[in-house]
Amino acid sequence: MARKKAVKVLRKQKKRETMQRFTQKQNIGRACLTAKEFRLLQRMSHSSKALRNVGLYTMKQIYLNNNRMATVKEVDTAMQADINYPGVQSNSVQAIRRALFTEVKSFFKALEQWKKKPEKFTGRPKFPNYSRSTDKRIIEIYQVPKVDDNGYWIIPMNVAFRKKFGSIKIRMPKNLRNKKISYIEIVPKQKGRFFEVHYTYEMHVSQMKKPSTTTSNALSCDLGVDRLVSCVTNTGDTFLIDGKKLKSINQYFNKTIRNLQQKNMENGLSKRVVTNQMAELWHKREQQINGYISQTVGLLFKKVKVFNIDTVVVGYNAGWKQESDMGKKNNQKFVQIPFHKLIAAIENKCVKEGIRFLKQEESYTSKPVFLIKIRFPFGLRMIGRIIALVANESLMVCTKVKQEHVFMLILMVR
Repeated sequence: MARKKAVKVLRKQKKRETMQRFTQKQNIGRACLTAKEFRLLQRMSHSSKALRNVGLYTMKQIYLNNNRMATVKEVDTAMQADINYPGVQSNSVQAIRRALFTEVKSFFKALEQWKKKPEKFTGRPKFPNYSRSTDKRIIEIYQVPKVDDNGYWIIPMNVAFRKKFGSIKIRMPKNLRNKKISYIEIVPKQKGRFFEVHYTYEMHVSQMKKPSTTTSNALSCDLGVDRLVSCVTNTGDTFLIDGKKLKSINQYFNKTIRNLQQKNMENGLSKRVVTNQMAELWHKREQQINGYISQTVGLLFKKVKVFNIDTVVVGYNAGWKQESDMGKKNNQKFVQIPFHKLIAAIENKCVKEGIRFLKQEESYTSKPVFLIKIRFPFGLRMIGRIIALVANESLMVCTKVKQEHVFMLILMVR
């Protein structure tokens, strides 16, 4: 038995080494589904949340009464007795149970560490919380259904549940229909007002381009607010990607949300109440930002191909948003830009394209080392200095990388 388990573990480890997973998102709303299908999807998401609460209640009561962890059989029995059980497919129920046991095990582990060294914690670890009554939960599909000729697939359901309420058809994006999809997640947004489908597919390492082991052409990227990405190559080519569009999206969102909150307070509602109009605004902003990040990454990698880049270096600082002290307005502008999402998108694209990706901590890179001996011509002093300082940040990020052949950077100033 132990040998079989060891072989199984080794197979999984080998698969992880040879397979790479990627995720693609698809927005689905009332325009993509009929009213009946949308209500049914909300019901399934609610049932998934309710089953999680039932399982968590069982585990919590056993912990409080017997001071032990519940068994799988006890949790399964409680879930099967619940009225929401037929609304969730069996594989999804198992995924809910696995997630619950992971949460509770991490709680017990943290509790043991807290008893030994309480100074490492801000307080006693708490048992996982229940989901709120208005919340919805992810629907996880591990038994991936077949796709028909028109690109539609049907969400797996309990047979009796499907006969009573009907089925839900979702159209899969064209670029995913021929790929090996390992699992699908249907993620509710804004408490089930909108939904996103996350397709996770696998690619074999042999299908992807292999990154080079040495660096001949490097690109250094510095992230900012007005200039979202400032880029310099080791041959002196520079280009900027504008970030003012993101500022504009956030400014419009903040202004509109503030007006809607004031209307709520005038009508006797709490400032924290999220109306349908506000939820739609939140969702629209998220889509606009995700779209702009995709466009930014696409434009960046067009330049990467033009300059024949084999290494991309991106600067970042851990906790830069939590520790930012630039004033109220500037803090708001800086904090609302999802830099981590942008870095993750660049890294993901590098893996697909076979380009080496390096993430470098960028503290103390503002000193204009590359500009000390440069004389600016009369009349062009202001413009030349702005461009050079932007390039300087990217250059200083690249010089901090402890990799061979990345130190050779030349700034071409005209």
